[in-house]
Amino acid sequence: MRIRDPFLRTAVWAIHPKSTVGALVVCVDPPRVLLVKQRHGEALWGFPGGFLRRGEAPATGALREIQEETGLTLTESSLHLAGLHRQPWARHFDVVFHATIDSGHFAEPHSGDKFEVSAAEWRSLDDLPPLRREGRYVLEMYPTLFRESLA
Repeated sequence: MRIRDPFLRTAVWAIHPKSTVGALVVCVDPPRVLLVKQRHGEALWGFPGGFLRRGEAPATGALREIQEETGLTLTESSLHLAGLHRQPWARHFDVVFHATIDSGHFAEPHSGDKFEVSAAEWRSLDDLPPLRREGRYVLEMYPTLFRESLA
């Protein structure tokens, strides 16, 4: 049903719950995982990722975010869908991708997006820094992803 009155249509849109969608990339080079340190908010570590642009495919957004935040250029064929979840604390959905790479074929990661990211590093799962809640949630939601990747 299309609401014809523009004022009423705007009012319905304004009170209707909205959600956002993002993409995260769990990039591993066994036995390490790629993390980025956010410059804003809690300034903690997490997985590369961010909001999708309007109409952007999740894999395209994931590749864009990892390139912007770390300087690494991956291909769509290197990404594998790990899952989709809703963050319990927000009206936000994350599409989680997994990529296993040989970092010897890439330059060292660097914080490409100086506004959002202050550092990008490979870290051992045995020696993880404090993670943002999004990162902690990914570890909880996908434990086999890390065990299989780093075995």
